[in-house]
Amino acid sequence: MSKRILVVEDEAVIGLDIASRLERSGYAVIGLAVDDEEAFAILAKETPDLILMDISLKSSVDGIELVSRIHKDKKIPVVYITSYSDPATISRSMTTSPYGYIIKPFTSQSLLATVSLSFTRIELERTTKEKSELVQSVLEHTSDGIAVINADYFITLVNDTFCRITGVPDCGMGVNIRNILGGYTHGTYSSVICLDNGMEKKTAVIGVSRFRDGSIITLTDITQTELFKTELNIAEKKFTSIFKKKYIPGLIASCGDLVIKDCNEALMRLYSLASDAEGLPVSALIGADAAQKIAELAEGQTYFELPRIEQISRSGRAFTADFRGDLISEGDTRFLIIDIEDVSEKVRFENVEKELKMRMIQTNKMAALGTLVSGVAHELNNPNNFIMFNCSIIKEYINDFMALIDDITEETGEPMVGNTPYFEAKGDMMQLLEGIYKGSERIRDIVLDLKSFARQDTIAAHQLISVEEPLKAAIHILAHKINKSTDCFAEDIEHDLPLVMGNSQKLEQVFINIIMNALEATPGRHLPVSVHCRRQGEDVVIEVKDCGVGIREEDIQRITEPFFTTKQAEGGTGLGLSIAYTIIQDHKGTLNVSSERNKGTIVKITVPTGASV
Repeated sequence: MSKRILVVEDEAVIGLDIASRLERSGYAVIGLAVDDEEAFAILAKETPDLILMDISLKSSVDGIELVSRIHKDKKIPVVYITSYSDPATISRSMTTSPYGYIIKPFTSQSLLATVSLSFTRIELERTTKEKSELVQSVLEHTSDGIAVINADYFITLVNDTFCRITGVPDCGMGVNIRNILGGYTHGTYSSVICLDNGMEKKTAVIGVSRFRDGSIITLTDITQTELFKTELNIAEKKFTSIFKKKYIPGLIASCGDLVIKDCNEALMRLYSLASDAEGLPVSALIGADAAQKIAELAEGQTYFELPRIEQISRSGRAFTADFRGDLISEGDTRFLIIDIEDVSEKVRFENVEKELKMRMIQTNKMAALGTLVSGVAHELNNPNNFIMFNCSIIKEYINDFMALIDDITEETGEPMVGNTPYFEAKGDMMQLLEGIYKGSERIRDIVLDLKSFARQDTIAAHQLISVEEPLKAAIHILAHKINKSTDCFAEDIEHDLPLVMGNSQKLEQVFINIIMNALEATPGRHLPVSVHCRRQGEDVVIEVKDCGVGIREEDIQRITEPFFTTKQAEGGTGLGLSIAYTIIQDHKGTLNVSSERNKGTIVKITVPTGASV
């Protein structure tokens, strides 16, 4: 049956959002109230298992006062929703014993984690209460007489059976046990004693156990020996069940040698144990390194935490665990109670959140770069248009001047122009003018490529595109870097490649990153860098190959991790290959890297054709 939740939130939009997230996670929202009147109206019809209460309400009372009024009739667990985390508010809210706080703004993970933990606590409290009542019931109904004695021999806890067996009706708390049992002394022992209360004589078995600074005394009437054994077995089983059924995996180990004395069922499931771990060294279960850290933390501390430790179960399942330990003493013996919580899912969510943040940062950087590049391209384009336009006009003028000078030269002889014979200078001038015009055309092409790179996508969905276009655009953009890095650059791009379903701008970004990496890894201009693109079955394959320094074998598996870089000293961010890998995955493709130190690297990108998607 789904857990029932009442949401009290004066902002209706936020309340609806909370209700929607809860219902998607399997909870039943019995109502959404915006003030105290609506809350009481809902509670009059149905009692929820938990209330999510906004502290700041637009009504005659705030959330804390409203909870106080509700608790007068019904002790319903509550979690506060608030944007105020000041000490005064938190202190006032503590009077209502909240099960947690959800601080605005919140994420789905924090909302659902708080609600889940609240229900876990509710269940644990219910179980604890039942166990406490059970212990009290056992204490009251057991056939054994039980008394707890402090170090000064005074009774601190006793049941009626103990008074009945001893025949002292007023042997309650504060009475000296020696007034009842004569020469009683502290210790741990068991023996048979005779009791004479003046009315009847009884023979009882007395058991004395050390308990902290005092002792626990049990008295058993021998005439009820069999009943005593039965009750003792039941009590022992119930006690064992409490530990064995503990929600969080746990174990009890001796200090010093760290040998497991007991463990619960949750721990056996966590580590896939076929039998109880009693007698095993802790290191055999959690690993030598983790056991050594626990031994160090337990030195001189009564409580310790050891977070994020990698573990492997007996079935081979790897998981991440948080360790929490308490040091307890039983007489002269010290034990460690260690809780081991599997936090693999929590770590996964943290990593997902971290990756999303890193992608957001990179997206913002790329947007800023696009804006900058677009502006630079625009500023370059205007003067370049003047150059191209003026070149064509100057060319016409020069042709006319040359025709006139040619006629004059036939009559007067060849003149000198800038210390150069006229006809030689004439050829140079036309070549220089043609070079200026071609250079201007190259600037125009580069500006067009920059504008294409900087252009924001207007259509989110992928379209049928040719890989050839973004690949050639990337090569054009990197032309200066190519000329600066190698004299042996080769491109081999098949014509009439099949179209792929993708985003041209994103693929261009991938190719720029990959080719730039190859150029930067090339230590000499004599070493070649090549780009090949061809069809292979139902895929288009792009290979970028260099003969540079290569990548270490231990780094190959990590090069697509965000912020991992082998070029830290050169200012590398470690985002290029990570983004490229993500983009290619988004295109249903693959990106594989093979490398050999000092021999080079091959990056192979495979993108499925539109027909195979």
